Amino acid sequence: MIAEQTLAPTTETGFINLPDDHYRHPGAPTEWWWHIGTLVTAEGRRFGFEVNGCGIDVSVMSGTMAALSITDVQQQQHYQLVNFTQPLPANWAEADTSKPWTVSIPGKGGGDNGRIAMQSVDGDVRHMAVQASFVDAKTGKACSVSLDLQQQGKEMLVWGTGRSPMINPEGKTPVEQYNYYYSFTNLAARGNITIDGEVYAVKGTTWMDHEYGVFARQGGGSVTWMLQDMQFAGGFCLSNYALTEAGVVPQEGVPQPGMATLLLTDGSSAAVATMTTPRNPYPVDGITYFLHFDVEVTSPGYDHLSFEIDSLCADQVFHDPTGINNGYEGNGTARMYVSVDLSQKITKRLLVSEGTSWIEEMFGKK
Repeated sequence: MIAEQTLAPTTETGFINLPDDHYRHPGAPTEWWWHIGTLVTAEGRRFGFEVNGCGIDVSVMSGTMAALSITDVQQQQHYQLVNFTQPLPANWAEADTSKPWTVSIPGKGGGDNGRIAMQSVDGDVRHMAVQASFVDAKTGKACSVSLDLQQQGKEMLVWGTGRSPMINPEGKTPVEQYNYYYSFTNLAARGNITIDGEVYAVKGTTWMDHEYGVFARQGGGSVTWMLQDMQFAGGFCLSNYALTEAGVVPQEGVPQPGMATLLLTDGSSAAVATMTTPRNPYPVDGITYFLHFDVEVTSPGYDHLSFEIDSLCADQVFHDPTGINNGYEGNGTARMYVSVDLSQKITKRLLVSEGTSWIEEMFGKK
């Protein structure tokens, strides 16, 4: 069976049918499997990482993109590379659900620089082996990531259902009309990170997004955004974002309306409204990014929740000569607060959990 055939509403709880929808969806304008998170050595040394394997097939471009990075928090060093290859190979990711799931993106010139290999383990798409290698674009240091990842518990359904509102009414198939999105937010990770020949054994709890379909604004236009993914103990996670106008950077201290998807401890997903306030500006190459975010949930029933996010390394910017993936992407910390009414006039804000975060800021070209 080809995964594209499974895109009818499957249950009353959402539009994602696993394991089939973990496979490639032929005809989708964009599709990616995006692995991110914070990994730790036995001694407590922290590393952020990103392995994003993406296929793009739209009118202005067609090809694969590998966005790869490692952040050495102790050294405050960010290693990165973007590898865009044309044309889009027919079988860059497996679409036949009767076969093992795989993603394969070759490095530059067919070599290892910018190479990605992902595959299911023992036929289980919730258990993945992920490898990537690249040479840092700035320092020339060789880097690699090799991880075994196994999801614990339910997946997060973005927007609460896994499917966006209608984006392109003129599309002929569901993947040309909607954006589909789910996340494995509780991946038990173990493996190795290598930087310039130094190998670090690491483990942690990491995150994977799988997106497919139309990645655009309702009514058309490119998507620019600031996003914060957060993981806390007990399996509670959330993904928060606020869209921005292309080339328009949010202002420090000015709240931006957005939305978040919560993965609750009972395994259900809920979409809520939020306000996100960026702080601590950090200018790079003429664009101002931010290193701290305050997030307040505004939907009734959840409006007692708020969050603070801080970057763990100031410079976590991708420098992509093609301009496809210029932006801020890196790991951070997260704190969750609950507001408690002590009386009609007194509300106390309590810190209830601390966890990890991932920060994205994609504001487009000025």
